[in-house]
Amino acid sequence: MRERISFLIILSLAGFLGEALLNGLSKGYKYLAGSLLLLIFFFVGRKVLSQYQTASMLFGAVSLAVAYSTFLSHTEIYYSFWFNFLLSALFLSVFSCLLTLKPSLSLHYISFAVFHLSILVVGLGFVFNALGERRCYLPLHRGQELRLCLPIIHGRIIERKEEFPLSVKLLDFKVGYYSQNPVLGIFLHKGDKYRIIKTFELNRGRSYFGARFLGFEEEVKALKEKWGEGDRGAAPLGRIYPPGWVYSKEAFVGMLAVVAGRRTLYYLPEKGQAVVLPDFAFIIKDYRESIPGHTPQVRVPLLVLRVYTGYGTREVYLPEGKKGLSFGPYSLYFSTSQPLPRVIRPERTFSRERKLRLLRGIFEIGGRKIFLVPNGQPYFQGKFAYRLMRPPAQEKEYVSLLLVGDRKFRIRVNSPGRYKGYTFYQSDYNPSDPDFSGVTAVREPGELPFYLGFSLLALGALLNLVYRRRTWK
Repeated sequence: MRERISFLIILSLAGFLGEALLNGLSKGYKYLAGSLLLLIFFFVGRKVLSQYQTASMLFGAVSLAVAYSTFLSHTEIYYSFWFNFLLSALFLSVFSCLLTLKPSLSLHYISFAVFHLSILVVGLGFVFNALGERRCYLPLHRGQELRLCLPIIHGRIIERKEEFPLSVKLLDFKVGYYSQNPVLGIFLHKGDKYRIIKTFELNRGRSYFGARFLGFEEEVKALKEKWGEGDRGAAPLGRIYPPGWVYSKEAFVGMLAVVAGRRTLYYLPEKGQAVVLPDFAFIIKDYRESIPGHTPQVRVPLLVLRVYTGYGTREVYLPEGKKGLSFGPYSLYFSTSQPLPRVIRPERTFSRERKLRLLRGIFEIGGRKIFLVPNGQPYFQGKFAYRLMRPPAQEKEYVSLLLVGDRKFRIRVNSPGRYKGYTFYQSDYNPSDPDFSGVTAVREPGELPFYLGFSLLALGALLNLVYRRRTWK
């Protein structure tokens, strides 16, 4: 026992000494020095290494190091010389134990051999990954093709561009949200000032401060969006995508902006173009200089829009200027004074149909049937104001449509895509840039040995359990 503990202490000290002496050297020199040091320990202490108790002690030391790094410290030990040296000593000890047994067809030998062989196969996976693993980060923008990446070393992205062997193009990116029912907000109002009292999750038949909820009414509208396809990929006609570039066809003079909070979408308005947003959509009908039936002294450019909301369908006029129009959380502005982006004529245009779900709540307030639209205007009754509110959207998933080489596939969180030895993971996105998607590409040559090794580990454990059961009987 004392001999094994002394050997383990010397082995650990050798690992820490190697960590100090080899710090700053390249990965190749570290592997060479570690291999020579392990061979020396193997030939000098083979008798100790080939004992099952030594392998158990090494396994315990590695497990304690992993537990400490995972739960008690933020330090990454998996790339350190001493940890990999200790792990290699464990695999060497298991290999030595395997050589001590005489081959036979007994259940005892087979269970023992399969169990220990699985550890060696997993170790082989570690070696393959150490020699050939590659991780890199791809900052993609919609429609952009990329052949350069940022390397990821020890879990950190290095701001140094490297060539990537495959061409990667982001065709589309979207954020999926959990569907949430609107809630009823009760406000006290005095003049133009409001103070919220409470919000309620709605249940059919219940009353909230004199408002009896009768249910939701939903209507589905099918609207066609015009799309164009050019040298930078497919995009909705008129959208600035990426910033500074627009696909448009016979665009009117002027720029249309749709503002929702901090996010702004720009369009070059075109007749028949549909802009579809949650609970709200509009189609551009015409471009005029005056409102029909009016004879203003000053002629003002304006857009004629057909608007779809939960209240119904109607035509509105959006004049040029800073005033704009508001529809719930959205504001529309039209200006002819801003400089236009460069217009790229698409090679071809096509239409796709999008469905708009228009939702409104039905309430009975003061004996009257009242319809409220999410984020629409409040309804006033006495000292109370009732407003149907949509709770903040909760992100469900991020989905990227990639073209890698000649293959097209979708990736999302916990659902990567694979192509020619690389695995592509959806890693992040930028809320302020809806055309950006961060993708991590990983090549792990040790993946197959890992799967094989853990399968053998499960088989060896099962065979060992059968052997122990027979021994007990």
